[in-house]
Amino acid sequence: MADVVMKEDTEEVKPSSWFCSWTKEFQLGEGSEMLNQRWQASSNFAYNANGADVESLVRLAVGSRHAPSPGWIATLEESFREAYPAFTASSSARELKVLSACCLLQMCQDPDHESASLPALAITAASVSGQRKFSLPGDLPQAANEALRSQSLGVARRPKLAAASQYKKLFEAFEAAVQKAKAQPDVGILIEAMAQAGTTVTSVVNKTQLTLQALAKRLDQQDEELQMLWWLIGERSEDLACSFGDVPDAARPLVLAKELADHTLLPPGPPTVRALLSRAKLADRGKVALVDALAAAPFEWLRSHVAPPEASPVTQPLHFAVLRQLETGPGNAWVAGWAATTDLPKDLSLSPLILAELFYRERLLTRLLG
Repeated sequence: MADVVMKEDTEEVKPSSWFCSWTKEFQLGEGSEMLNQRWQASSNFAYNANGADVESLVRLAVGSRHAPSPGWIATLEESFREAYPAFTASSSARELKVLSACCLLQMCQDPDHESASLPALAITAASVSGQRKFSLPGDLPQAANEALRSQSLGVARRPKLAAASQYKKLFEAFEAAVQKAKAQPDVGILIEAMAQAGTTVTSVVNKTQLTLQALAKRLDQQDEELQMLWWLIGERSEDLACSFGDVPDAARPLVLAKELADHTLLPPGPPTVRALLSRAKLADRGKVALVDALAAAPFEWLRSHVAPPEASPVTQPLHFAVLRQLETGPGNAWVAGWAATTDLPKDLSLSPLILAELFYRERLLTRLLG
């Protein structure tokens, strides 16, 4: 983790109501100094957290057997002590678990956090549609899903471009200063006109930069929507060069989810992801086993189009299964070891639509972590 940057005092706020609820079991007392210390400690860590921190926080929140490294725990402990001097990870295992979940929630709910989609995607992927249970005071996967929904709506919202009238006012002020300098040609007036010119240029540059950023986002939004639309209308797998209907039934959720993720430019994707996958004829009924989905997927496609360099058994269990499948070769030799490592059932089965949505989210998470 990077050097800890403390939030300015002016940015500090009282603990949120959800934080009071999540830490109620520790009997801290509403409005107490102890509560405020824990809130500030988790806020500061969340403010500085990166992708590697998210993985470790999720492992703590899940209670995974794959604990973060001792070095990372020491870093977390040191960070917490900046605002919460009495904290010790070794004697506060339950509190560490709850505060880790709180850090993740604070990241998810901060619209200005540059990595806000990371924890939301990681939590939902780690829950595997309820297959993993979180022993926490609140429903962390549900909160992450709500955060994803909010983030998706925010990404889909069209940015406002600066109106031409704003530039007109700036240039009118500049012209007025120039005319004044001409009418009263002395050094003081000239200096004032030059200062006004500098202010005008700076304002124009700043507004232009913001406008270009907003325009770039709008173009990305339109391109993403257009590419998804053409892919859906064409009903043809780009990786396998065949129609959606010719993709093996069991493998279809993985193939279509992967290709839809390829067309996603703005994580965490549009709020209509499930609708798009449903439109691609992935049903929300019936079950498909993960082992069958991987067995049906072309082996070379998994190797060349899907497999990441590495995958977490906690936050990327489906991609972790891909890597185990590739290691052992065709067949089911990978299943027992994968199940033992991930603490998931050997016969993990989900509806085609849910399996596709999970794989889609893992694809985005893998890209963000890469």
